[in-house]
Amino acid sequence: MIDQSKVIFVQILDMERYDGIYDKHGHKVDDYAHAGGSWPDEGKFEQFNFRNIEGKCLGYLPPYSKVDLKRINPREVKLDQHKKKYLDHVLIVFTTSVKNQGRYICGFYVNARLFESPIDNKLEERKLNNGQFAQFSAIVHAQNAYLLNRSERVMRIENGRKKIGGFGQSNMWYADQNLEYRKELIQYIEKVIEEKK
Repeated sequence: MIDQSKVIFVQILDMERYDGIYDKHGHKVDDYAHAGGSWPDEGKFEQFNFRNIEGKCLGYLPPYSKVDLKRINPREVKLDQHKKKYLDHVLIVFTTSVKNQGRYICGFYVNARLFESPIDNKLEERKLNNGQFAQFSAIVHAQNAYLLNRSERVMRIENGRKKIGGFGQSNMWYADQNLEYRKELIQYIEKVIEEKK
């Protein structure tokens, strides 16, 4: 069940599987397209957003992963044992851009834990080709992480110029200025979940 009071939309790198661009030998293993911006795609942390690590997916929300949790739901922000602020039961919707076609939903986490700021780690499964370890901003049970195949990425997200309260220039969209549009998008996501059962 989706908690409609806690929703965020996030623009990420365009990939097929989000399970890493390279294997341990340095060979490309994922079909991906350049996402724009000055940071090389190979170093972008969201490339692991749908990698199953011991039954969990760890997601990164670019850029720099600073999330306004109070804007999502001010009453339910909590602190963990490391004094990190977080929200539970968040719907995180990932979008990606298709050249000359617009922005589309490519996957989502249901009932995720979302942190205000990124978490450092030394997980080998999140090690980049350059030796860095990809930070993460969200944790979800793998069975609640839904990745759409390219052919299934059909729900277009309108931008703010075409629809009042639509996705703007930022990589994060809180969808809190047009609740009817947000409800329409959540209903689509619920339909996808039902079809994948």
